[in-house]
Amino acid sequence: MAEKTGYVYKYVDNNDGIVKYVGLVNPGNSLKNRINQHKKDKWYHSQFSVYYLEVNTKTDCEFLESFFIAYYGTDKYYNMAKSGWGGSEYISPDAFIWIPYVGNVSSRKEVNAYEYNFNVLNNLYCYLNNKYFNGRINGIPKFINKNKIIPSVDVNKHRVEGDKIYYDIEIPEQLVDNTFDVCKYLVSSMIQVTSEAEKNTTSNRGIYKNSEFKNICEDKGFTVTRHEKYGYEISDIPNDLKVIISQYHFRPFNKYGKNDRLPKKPSSTRKYICNTTGESFRATKDLDIIDCGRFIEELEKHYVGNVISISRNELSELINKYHFNKVRSDL
Repeated sequence: MAEKTGYVYKYVDNNDGIVKYVGLVNPGNSLKNRINQHKKDKWYHSQFSVYYLEVNTKTDCEFLESFFIAYYGTDKYYNMAKSGWGGSEYISPDAFIWIPYVGNVSSRKEVNAYEYNFNVLNNLYCYLNNKYFNGRINGIPKFINKNKIIPSVDVNKHRVEGDKIYYDIEIPEQLVDNTFDVCKYLVSSMIQVTSEAEKNTTSNRGIYKNSEFKNICEDKGFTVTRHEKYGYEISDIPNDLKVIISQYHFRPFNKYGKNDRLPKKPSSTRKYICNTTGESFRATKDLDIIDCGRFIEELEKHYVGNVISISRNELSELINKYHFNKVRSDL
């Protein structure tokens, strides 16, 4: 059965966080089949993450594909068609939230928080980069588990690609509870990256931010306050930006580790111990059991000819004596 929904999708290179291809699938066709077809392309490798938008019409598919080719600049990489068409004055990229592709779209399989948050963070970074820095920031935003929540960029953490230097912009995981805090941290770090060549916004290994940092922030509409130890920090963001940022939602990181997987569930084991002998065994089901061997030995003492002669109370006591009680259940 043909799918009624169309898709616009993008390929993000996990090695540098850069979008390098944008494509479309018209309504009636399968996104899964299109993704599989790309595996035969020369530029394809296993370190790509794919994200998609659901689109209702063929017109919107064509329009959005060309828009995002221009926005991400993928014509510099693997998009040959629609190169140089330019952007659009009618829509903004922040109006779209990309969905991580994890296989069969119709199954709606859940992705872990790390993959989802990387997608949202990259969308937010791209928006801020274009709005406040004219897209000239060469940064690789990512969440890391660290205690220090004062924005500072380690300039030694970078990679060189051609004539560009890509800096790691590391965001503490605990900030995911407040998207505004993530935004402030990103902007602060991006200002440090753009000013690194001049080294005029910070001192003390990038920790203390001076009045030049304050002036840049205020020129962009951000409110700053002065901290005795760390200098100036962004304390509030413009109201118009708050409206946009409110569209971005992060998920809490799972406390069980980087892969965001739940801990292995304990096995369903029950432990049973005999009331008299102390012998024990384990089972995966609830059982009502007695020590048959010893129980029969005791029962044979009550034979009169070929008939067992035992009162109801004596039989109950005998059963209880050799009964295995459940003493532990690891569920």
